[in-house]
Amino acid sequence: MTRPTRRRVGRSRLSITLLVCGACLATASCTTGGGKDAQAAGPAAPPTAPTTPSADARPGPLPLDSLFLSREDHRKLRSALDLLVATCMKRAGVPLPPAPEAVAEPPRHERRYGISSPDQAVRYGYHLAERTTPPTPPPVTARQQRALSGTPDGRPGPGGSPPEGCNAAAARKITGTASFPADALVVRQLNMDSFEQSKNDARVRTVQRKWSDCMKAGGFSYAGPLDAPRAMAAGPRASAREIATARADIACKDRTRLIGVWSAVETAYQHRLIKERAKELAAARRERDDRLRRATEVLRSSAPPPDAPPDAPPGPCPSPAARHAAVSNPARTAATHRPRSASYSDRSDPDSARPRRADRNARIAVFKAVASGCGGAAVVDMATD
Repeated sequence: MTRPTRRRVGRSRLSITLLVCGACLATASCTTGGGKDAQAAGPAAPPTAPTTPSADARPGPLPLDSLFLSREDHRKLRSALDLLVATCMKRAGVPLPPAPEAVAEPPRHERRYGISSPDQAVRYGYHLAERTTPPTPPPVTARQQRALSGTPDGRPGPGGSPPEGCNAAAARKITGTASFPADALVVRQLNMDSFEQSKNDARVRTVQRKWSDCMKAGGFSYAGPLDAPRAMAAGPRASAREIATARADIACKDRTRLIGVWSAVETAYQHRLIKERAKELAAARRERDDRLRRATEVLRSSAPPPDAPPDAPPGPCPSPAARHAAVSNPARTAATHRPRSASYSDRSDPDSARPRRADRNARIAVFKAVASGCGGAAVVDMATD
């Protein structure tokens, strides 16, 4: 489940961690409110949900999903911000090592109603799969850190880097603030509200009691599907008892259609919340689309023109005989296959004596230019000298 999370300009290398906490089961820390008028009107009647819920054992999409950043959105934002930070740091003379690849995220709702994957139950019990371990960011020097995070006195950082730091400067070009882009707060609030409202709905409480009775029949005593993970996932690895409990959990969810019931009820609550907060959600959607547009512009501006020719010599690739001749007389080949952009100042007699190092360098330079567009067959081993 996705929690309301604030982005901070960190004290380390830019790393946009995708805000999908599919393995988290949060409690409500934010409410949508509604003011005194809403309180005076009393609680609304539960929304209508399908009387025949889906038998699918895996949580399906929810109405609010379209307002969250997608995986592709996160990749685009991360790429744009990494590019902006890298450019800023390089300009300041403190370039950074490449950022680690982002970890593949689990599905958004994978554990929204407890575990739902039979395969993971058998392998990990209630523990998180190994894929959720984030990569270790590369270390940075103190000078790089100051350029990333900024200076406390408001003066330019190392190499003339922005006073607020390259992280904040990059974020400002995407979000207009010093904070990295994240899912809108109102979307995250409603996502949590719908979960809590559905959890307390009579229909969900009824199916949870059926699930609990099913578990008791198998020798496991839990009031609800969210209680077992709290009790069993504390150790470093799943025990045999934990795996047996997780397998029974999945079987009882299937038998009672708990996930289908809960998902249908929460879907109804989300539809109602979306209708009630339509203006705020429309503004959140515009803000998200605007940030994605800025990220697209950053990436487009750094891409080479689509009609840019590949790096290759201006003339045709030399024949094998010509390549062989280059080894014995590099000056002749240089005159024949000279790149237009190259500037050769040596106009001396090619037969004149020159240092061996210069001769070798000339041959290497010639074949780098010639072989760049001719494939592997054009490469001559220059290590024979």
